[in-house]
Amino acid sequence: MDLQLPEETWVSASTWPIETALGGILDASIVGYLSTEVSTLNNISRIIERNITDEIDPFYFYQTEQFTVLWLLFSVIVVGNTSVLVGLIFGKRRKSRMNFFIKQLAFADLMVGLISVLTDIVWRSTVAWYAGNVACKIIRFMQVVVTYSSTYVLVALSIDRYDAITRPMNFSRSWCRARALVTAAWSISVLFSVPIIFLYEERIVEGKNQCWIELGSPAKWRIYMTVVCLTLFIIPAIIIGGCYMVIVWTIWSQSSALRHDPTRDTRRASSRGLIPRAKIKTVKMTFVIVFVAVVTGGLGGIGSVTVKYLLTNGAKYVAILDVHESHSVIVINRIKELENELGKGKFTYYVCDVTKVHNFTTMIIYDDYERYSTNIFLAILDCFKQVIQQQNHVDILINCAGFLNDRQIDLTINTNFKATVNCTLVAIDHMGKHKGGKGGVVVNIASILGLMITPAAPIYAATKHAIISFVRSMEGHNETLGVRIVCLCPHLTDTSLVANLEEKNLVLDFCKDLVHEARNIMKQKPETVASAIIEIIKKGKPGAVWITEKDEQPRAEHASYMSKSRKNRTLQGVSMNKFEIWEHTYPTTFFSFFRSYRTQKTLVFILCWSPYIVFDLLQVYGHVPRSQTNIAVATFIQSLAPLNSAANPIIYCLFSTPFCKTVRNMQAVSWFSGLCPSNPHPCFGTNTHGNSTRTTVTTSLTAHSSRRSGHISMLHPSSRKRVMVSLV
Repeated sequence: MDLQLPEETWVSASTWPIETALGGILDASIVGYLSTEVSTLNNISRIIERNITDEIDPFYFYQTEQFTVLWLLFSVIVVGNTSVLVGLIFGKRRKSRMNFFIKQLAFADLMVGLISVLTDIVWRSTVAWYAGNVACKIIRFMQVVVTYSSTYVLVALSIDRYDAITRPMNFSRSWCRARALVTAAWSISVLFSVPIIFLYEERIVEGKNQCWIELGSPAKWRIYMTVVCLTLFIIPAIIIGGCYMVIVWTIWSQSSALRHDPTRDTRRASSRGLIPRAKIKTVKMTFVIVFVAVVTGGLGGIGSVTVKYLLTNGAKYVAILDVHESHSVIVINRIKELENELGKGKFTYYVCDVTKVHNFTTMIIYDDYERYSTNIFLAILDCFKQVIQQQNHVDILINCAGFLNDRQIDLTINTNFKATVNCTLVAIDHMGKHKGGKGGVVVNIASILGLMITPAAPIYAATKHAIISFVRSMEGHNETLGVRIVCLCPHLTDTSLVANLEEKNLVLDFCKDLVHEARNIMKQKPETVASAIIEIIKKGKPGAVWITEKDEQPRAEHASYMSKSRKNRTLQGVSMNKFEIWEHTYPTTFFSFFRSYRTQKTLVFILCWSPYIVFDLLQVYGHVPRSQTNIAVATFIQSLAPLNSAANPIIYCLFSTPFCKTVRNMQAVSWFSGLCPSNPHPCFGTNTHGNSTRTTVTTSLTAHSSRRSGHISMLHPSSRKRVMVSLV
């Protein structure tokens, strides 16, 4: 009688007595027969399993697929990171810590391609190792070093950003900390790679010479892979994630403090934009501790109050430029007053002659009233260079320096107009996006006299009118430069500038009545003008002219010509309720934060390394069966480990507009982009737009004005090009 038993019954028969399994139904002869058959089947199963295990080829991999992936990774890593290095080193970009870290990261990633990926390609081509034992140890050591360095430079970048936000005053003192972080990253990479020298040796595996690591017992493999997982993935991910969590918390707490600070002037707050409703309702991330300001004429009158308002409204540092000698009583008293009220280390006084651009090179800084130094007038460019060197960037320029004495024509013109123009152009040179800057804001202080006929001070009024015209004309360059240039025209303000007017007018005999009348006019407080400057920084549109009078709220009396004519303008209709420079530098919402460049790099780092780490851990802990397919899959996943080094330059290109402009301006790329005029990518742009912004200074100014276009068309194209160069 044939008896068909289910499969689970056979398994039970191998475990329990046959009599129990069959319930005593069969006799002893049949039970003996079945026991023999079960033993035979178990022996055959073990023999087949052992034969299958013996036939597994440890060097088998999906050759076509892996070679394709490896060559693609190698090409992207080498081309991408080389482009980043060339763009940062040879491009006209401002030196910054961020660029310094990006260069280090690009170099580490490039070494991953040249050392790690390339040697893997060669090894998979030859299968056997022919370079010898010494080369085995050195190459494996270098592969691990560059792999660790790519990870820990990213960690150093995160720590640097954390330091910049949580301790801004200590952060921006020097480059020593940035260099120390990079040095530590490479040192840790070398330290963690030293064991590789002793673990890897040239061995004969399956009849072939291999650069091989053999740990013996599974327990040692588990310890080894756990250590690799911790040092290469988990610990860096925790540090990076922890830094960004602290950054988020710092931003959140700072913005909440600003919204709920009872000491702030909240009159008409919602309408004036100091605490906009949209900000209160929206989870935002405005970095209130990052911008650096330069104030000319910052020791007296409007300038000194502006310095105080900037530091109490979020500035981490203000450079004060004025012509007074550093050891004078005015300087000492004013420095003492500011330090007692605001604390030390938040500002530096530069003895500067704003009428000079670059005539002097010696730097004398007065930042401690107990220390005196020989007075040497500095030029504008020298001061900006020193501020950039000390603080790494400049975000805001307030031109408060002024002079009222129509009897000194040259000094009046040089101080009021020429110095304002020169300071603006120097600021553009350091802040402008066309040279790798982040953009910024320039507020030029004119006067209400620049908007009216003033017989009492025609020279002074003419200089202020020239400032207004200059600001309104510069609006056409806002999109290219990324610098908002705005003008403020205060009414008569209670400062030393308007004292002794009878000694400062051009023709006293004809202006006695006017001078007497001006003396009796109610003057506004300097605090009103300083408050208006803060308001303009937050809300002022490029080319706009604002007015303050009689201690009232500032208003944009003369909207810019461009805002009226270009209805499709990007800034038209957009609320400027926050510092635009903050928007260029840091994200303003949690969602945009997770779309930012550094956050994308963090996410890509986790996604690229996770499969490699997880699969290897599952393997050594026995959760992945040993089979030919799993060996090939493991080899393939290991080949994807350098994917992070290929993704980094792509992310940088996508998130760095200045880098795209640098690449686009290269001769070869410019020629290629000329063949693709419709390419919308920021790295290439459109041919039409490029021509319009590079060949004429008046294109954007005359796009909607036939009268102005007719006048400008008489200019020779080459002349217009020279004008563009002189301004930018």
